[in-house]
Amino acid sequence: MALTLVALAATVVVFVWVLLPLFGTARQIAQSRSAEDVQAAVSKSVQELRTDLELHKIRQDDLDHIQAFLEEESSK
Repeated sequence: MALTLVALAATVVVFVWVLLPLFGTARQIAQSRSAEDVQAAVSKSVQELRTDLELHKIRQDDLDHIQAFLEEESSK
């Protein structure tokens, strides 16, 4: 019986320890990226689109339009 109570108490302590961060003070999440991160994301997207172009999933004019849009949006 005592072992069961110890196990139950340990379980409650672990449960509270795991859930405690949910009730702590809220931290703000950064909403902006560095210019390098944005440029890397654009480069990766363009590379994936070029792969799609090579696999004939998209057309060249679509790639040009999407690439121009990504570059315009990343410069904002």
